Amino acid sequence: LVDGDESPEEAALRELREETGFLGEVRSTSPVLFIDPGMSGANLQMVNVVVDLDNELNHNPPQNLEADEIITPLRIKRNEFYDKMLNPHSIEALKGKDSISVSGLLYTYALGMQFNE
Repeated sequence: LVDGDESPEEAALRELREETGFLGEVRSTSPVLFIDPGMSGANLQMVNVVVDLDNELNHNPPQNLEADEIITPLRIKRNEFYDKMLNPHSIEALKGKDSISVSGLLYTYALGMQFNE
């Protein structure tokens, strides 16, 4: 969520840092997109961020999660991303977990990347 008077880009970089520990750079921002047009006014903007994994600050950075957050950052190769979203139990770090929730937005992003290949 966007806090106070921060921009979507600032919120994306803040959330990335808090939830994964990574520092990133904004590449692009979508226009306002509606999640369920005609049903509600719920909307979002997608911010495309690139993380430089060669940057020393991005080598095993600590997360800064809120008390009620459970987030496991995963590094997945681009050419495996879509298949991993179809079968998240194939991801080594998630094996043995009873319940895995994949965001519909994340799956849609993976699907778009698959079509782009």
